[in-house]
Amino acid sequence: MYIEGRDGVQVEIAMDYNDGYSENLFTFANNINTQEGGTHLSGFRAGLTRTINAYAQKENLFKKELKALSGDDVREGLTAVISVKIPSPSSRVRPRPSWATPRSRVRSSSW
Repeated sequence: MYIEGRDGVQVEIAMDYNDGYSENLFTFANNINTQEGGTHLSGFRAGLTRTINAYAQKENLFKKELKALSGDDVREGLTAVISVKIPSPSSRVRPRPSWATPRSRVRSSSW
């Protein structure tokens, strides 16, 4: 899926579920692998969990005892690649390879 924001931030996400138990998430910011994640990863996780839970609630898929799925449950068996392109990233030196701009989190969590 491809999303472009007002401020020029572009988000591309490819995802697939399998019958495994672990999640495999690969993140990139401006084509740089962000192995430690970043705000785009936390935004994706929050957005995916919120979207799945909203759909399940709307379609009455939950039993009476269960109100929502946890993020771990939603991501079980998920393989995803999340790539954000930020037109003018912060120029400050970062101690680790992650882009912690609030714009990327908002774009990733709002789909």
